[in-house]
Amino acid sequence: MIIKDLELTHFGKFHNKTVALKPGVNIIYGRNEAGKSTVHSFIRGMLFGIEKQRGKASHNDRYSRYEPWEDGAAYGGKMRIETGGHVYRLERSFLKTNKYFRLIDETEGKELVPAQEQLTQLLGGLTETNFINTISVEQLKSATDSALMNELQRFITNMGSTKSAEIDLADAKGKLLEQKKRMEKRLTPEAKEEYGHLAGQMVNLDRELREFRQEEKATEKQCESIEEKLKKLNAENLRHMQGALEERETLKKQAIEAKRMLEESQKEEEELSRKKRWGIVWLLISAVFAMAGIYVCIQQPTVDMLLFKVGIIYGFCFVIFLLLGIGQTMVEGRRKKKLLEVSRKNEEIKKQAADAAGRYLAICRNVDSGKERENYIKQEQEQLVLQQKTLTRIQVEIERREEMRQEVIRQGELLKKTLKENQKIQEEIRAIVLALDTMDALTEKLHDSFGGQLNDVASAYLKEITDGRYQKLVVREDMQIFVNTPKRLIPLASLSRGTIEQIYLCIRLAAARLLWRNEKMPLIFDDIFAFYDDERLRKTIALLESLDQQVIIFSCHTRENRFITSHS
Repeated sequence: MIIKDLELTHFGKFHNKTVALKPGVNIIYGRNEAGKSTVHSFIRGMLFGIEKQRGKASHNDRYSRYEPWEDGAAYGGKMRIETGGHVYRLERSFLKTNKYFRLIDETEGKELVPAQEQLTQLLGGLTETNFINTISVEQLKSATDSALMNELQRFITNMGSTKSAEIDLADAKGKLLEQKKRMEKRLTPEAKEEYGHLAGQMVNLDRELREFRQEEKATEKQCESIEEKLKKLNAENLRHMQGALEERETLKKQAIEAKRMLEESQKEEEELSRKKRWGIVWLLISAVFAMAGIYVCIQQPTVDMLLFKVGIIYGFCFVIFLLLGIGQTMVEGRRKKKLLEVSRKNEEIKKQAADAAGRYLAICRNVDSGKERENYIKQEQEQLVLQQKTLTRIQVEIERREEMRQEVIRQGELLKKTLKENQKIQEEIRAIVLALDTMDALTEKLHDSFGGQLNDVASAYLKEITDGRYQKLVVREDMQIFVNTPKRLIPLASLSRGTIEQIYLCIRLAAARLLWRNEKMPLIFDDIFAFYDDERLRKTIALLESLDQQVIIFSCHTRENRFITSHS
């Protein structure tokens, strides 16, 4: 591919600036701050675009650095290239508010779409990273000799192992090792042991729960049995106590009534017993009058009116007292009969009272026996309370173990996640180890295929630049770089800064040649010969002219042009 011309319409300090280029070696000369780096960045931007960065990076990104100085409403340009026998025109606007890219095939007179994909195919798959690390070379102005040596080692390793400078193999390995360490720190090795311990706890808790539930079931049955028994006992005791109390109350009333009747009867008996027996008295008096009358009659057989009257009076008194005695005797007989009846009645009442008292005592004993039943019921109730307390204790134990079980399950779930995370981390670690092994295998094969060819081509370039002083580059498996001389191998660290830069250039030229065999890309160098002496620079210019591909050199010195003129 050849870059035919550049048109910096609005780019940095340039406005409508045209730069024509030719095949072979082109030198763009200018003093410091003349705009050489601007033209270099324009070529890169036309090929790959320029994106506006965000945040703090936007203040000093390539977009801001090369924004037009005068016309901010336009930002872009054109570039014409030739490849495959066709001439193509690239038109770009970098302006973020009006960004576009067109690719026109001038040979056939048509626009190619999509433009960037078509351009990538024309460039043979060249990426911006490949461009920066191979065909576009800038002077490592800020790098020390040791830093440049390390950069060269990394470049050879990456290009030899991956055929691309996009991947920094050593840096990738370092990052993988750091990631492996981070992964290993994230591992929880004790999780498996803790999970086993939790599994044992779960087995014990399940066993204890089964035992407590069996005990709970048995205790509940005992409580139900005692409650049923108490229900029956309370019902029977209630019926018994109610009947006994009712009968006792009845007997109590009967006893009171009997006592009242007995008291009344005894009072009547006492009254009957207290009455005097006047009947016998009256009979005795009548007998006395009878005997007195008889005596008068015997003593006075003759009739004496006085005696007769006395006799009449004695007779009349006899009759009166006799009648009184008979009547009183009859009354006393009836009273005696009534007294007998009252006495019998008293005995009957006493007998009834005794029977009632016996029945009352029996009922009282039954009431006492009911109290015994109440004591028995109380004992059963106390037993029920004990069983209920036992049941409560069992239920508390069950609840506590259920909570422990739930906690074990929760911890188990967390540990499962940890174990899964461990497994995932271990898989990632195995993947990292595999990647590291693969990288090591690739590094060991550095001298095979691309790596070996890279060293051979770079060695040929180095031999020509150094006029045979350094015959061959030697890169060991540990990425230590040596140069071969007829006398000895010289480590890279022992070489001068200029020689290290020359080796660096040779390797990049070799990489560009091997990566793009079919289409030779333009080589763009921006002030890279500062540490070259005149002889090495002359040899380098001669090498570049012999490559049969376009070379663009940006320089603030005139000696490159002098060597090209003298050589031509």
